[in-house]
Formats: sequence, C-alpha cells, structure tokens
Amino acid sequence: MSTGEGCAYRGFSSIMENLYNLGTWEEYVSKTLKQLGYGDFEQVFSACKSLDIGCGSGYLTGRLQGIGIDAYGIDPDIESIEYGKETSLLRYPEKLIVASMAYLPFKAGKFHTITSCNIGDVVNGSLGTRIPFPQEDESRAVEEICRV
Repeated sequence: MSTGEGCAYRGFSSIMENLYNLGTWEEYVSKTLKQLGYGDFEQVFSACKSLDIGCGSGYLTGRLQGIGIDAYGIDPDIESIEYGKETSLLRYPEKLIVASMAYLPFKAGKFHTITSCNIGDVVNGSLGTRIPFPQEDESRAVEEICRV
C-alpha cells in the first residue's frame, strides 16, 4: 500500500467512524478534521470559499455557511432557490443564485471547493429533474467547474 492509499483509507475510516458517532454536523466535521491531522476548525475554514452546484433549496450551502465557510449555491430551478432563501438556515441568502452549471457567473479560480450531490443523475436525466440539462452543455459544464 502506497502512502497515498493509506491517507485515503485513513480518511475514509475516520469519516465512517464519525458517522456512527454523529453529534451535530459541526462536531462531526471538526472531529474528522482533527483525526486527519488538520488544524483547528476555524483555521481550516476561515478563508475557504465553496460552491455547491445543484444546491436545490440550499441545505448544504446553509450548513457550510453555518461553520464559517464563504459558501455559495447555484441551481437552475428558481422555485428551489426562492424556497431556500425563505426557509433554510442560510446566513447569507443572497449567495443562493439561479444559474446553470454550464454558465457559472463567477470569476476564474474563485472557489477552493466545489460540492455537488447527484450531479451525474441530473446530467444523465435519471433523477427526473424539472429543469432539463441539454446534452450539448455537458462538456461546457465540466470546463466551467474547472474554471471556477
């Protein structure tokens, strides 16, 4: 086993162990960071900018904002974004934006981290989303994700 594989396994083991002993979401993230040998929670995230693609109503975006990350969320569904701005735990609801992942409204290199849940299902249509994703936009979306 190479050093890299050991790190990946150690990280996965820490994550799984913490999932079984889950307190608050913030406690889970903090405990995992410490087990992986990273610094203090605020130290790790204080300058972090994150983008959640396909954020829906912004649940993950709100959780990330809640732990001090400068988090943005984009989704093409205006109803989901409006609902999230009205009801979720967002500290900064203005950072939920109606946009397509094929045309991201951000400068190059803006984000340290990009998250997305079920993005593959959205692109291939198996999730049955209300907003169709044109096949011709697939490669453009990958380019945009890499750009930001």
